[in-house]
Amino acid sequence: MYRTWIEEVLGLQVRSGQMRVNPVIPGSWQGFSLSYRYGETIYAIQVENPHGCERGVVWVELDGKRVTDGVIALERGLVKHQVVVRMGGQE
Repeated sequence: MYRTWIEEVLGLQVRSGQMRVNPVIPGSWQGFSLSYRYGETIYAIQVENPHGCERGVVWVELDGKRVTDGVIALERGLVKHQVVVRMGGQE
């Protein structure tokens, strides 16, 4: 049940060394944050929902830089990354 909540609601999907965040949340949520550990690496994820959307990702940033297709290549080193996910329609 925990995995279903993380993958289907919060939208955290990890496959083949890659991570994607594609949430499906109530429109009343302004966002949420979570941490994900992969090896020694910590990913501090902040999801922003300024327009009250229930689904849809406009962009994803890793350490302040936009990520192509919203897919983050995971690493296992001793480092902490900041991930920002902006929900909404196309800007």
